[in-house]
Amino acid sequence: MNCKEIQELMWCGEITPEVQEHLQSCARCRSEQASLAELGIAVEGVAIPRPTRSLLPSPAEIEAVITSHKRRRYTKWLSAGAVAACVVLAATQVPALFGSGKSQSDVVTQPNQKQPPQTVTQLKEPVQQIQDLLGQYHYSLSSTGPTIVTTDLPASFQPVPGTPPFGLYYDYANVLSKQIGYDLTPYLGQSVTVYILPLKETFAGGRIEGYQDSEVIGVFSGKRLVGAWMRSLGGSAMASLDNKLFGEITKQTWGEWTKAEKLESYTSDRVKWTPDQVITKYLQANDRQDRATMSSLLSLSYQFYLQTNGVDRGTPTPIVTDNYYGPQIQTGVKYTVKFREDNTPGQVDVTAGYLVKNRRYAAMKTYEVDGGPNAMFFTVVQENQDGPWQIDNVSSGP
Repeated sequence: MNCKEIQELMWCGEITPEVQEHLQSCARCRSEQASLAELGIAVEGVAIPRPTRSLLPSPAEIEAVITSHKRRRYTKWLSAGAVAACVVLAATQVPALFGSGKSQSDVVTQPNQKQPPQTVTQLKEPVQQIQDLLGQYHYSLSSTGPTIVTTDLPASFQPVPGTPPFGLYYDYANVLSKQIGYDLTPYLGQSVTVYILPLKETFAGGRIEGYQDSEVIGVFSGKRLVGAWMRSLGGSAMASLDNKLFGEITKQTWGEWTKAEKLESYTSDRVKWTPDQVITKYLQANDRQDRATMSSLLSLSYQFYLQTNGVDRGTPTPIVTDNYYGPQIQTGVKYTVKFREDNTPGQVDVTAGYLVKNRRYAAMKTYEVDGGPNAMFFTVVQENQDGPWQIDNVSSGP
């Protein structure tokens, strides 16, 4: 085979044993091979604009090309070049059409298809951005205007000594945001603007009984949307905008997730404390109004509940509450702690808390605390078998 024939095969991508053998002894063809490689690299680096119409030729265009080919004779070289150009076009412009079997109009108008990021100058107003996003998931805004709050994201999702543990809330919310392509992580420690708007539709498509009214939360850095999720009115249930619940996204139980995210913070001696010791230390911290110690003795599930329960766009703290330490308990009282009952180990929490947290604790006990004007009941749990006992609820009834 001569050089012309070898190069035609190379342009067609046919690197046969004969071609490989020829390249070992022919500098001219090796140079041509290098040029082809550079061309391939250059083509890969070209930004391909989104097609505005189908790139498949019409029947009339195909017929015209066939007619033209009959009238004119090209050399093998030009034919091979045309084939190569067609291969490049097919590989870069229309893979989605052939790969999915959809028409071009299907590809362009697919509502859940991720759109290319907008530049700052292209960004729409925040409410319009949220409305456009909701449209992809079949949600819509009610006529009520937004509640707008400027706040600082925590410096870390993990607990930071001396600061309220609000990283827990935002880490959970970020699971829901990442489900639809957003991520709060690059914006930790920064000031953001939060838009809270009511939705017309039922929370999470009606998946959780008793949760009807819903709100969408959109987090903006400047004019760029960086996080979004939905919550029930009252804040105690949250979901992603595609109606996925926490456990469905993480594929983990609450305890597994908090451990993997390093959200637990306790010393080794804490694991040795008995449930009644934990309750006693909590009451002592309450007397000192030591909220940091009180918070550290609560389960993360209870902290999350305290931060979100009763929150909506009309409350003074519409994102999270400022309560992360528990209920108000009378100080200066000598309390007595009595064991009441032992719950079944490993029992699944089948309430709404389970549905939005996918929670399965290792053990649970209930204690009665007397001495104040009314009896109190403390529920304590072991989230994981090797973890400490923690207060999971304080109430005036068992």
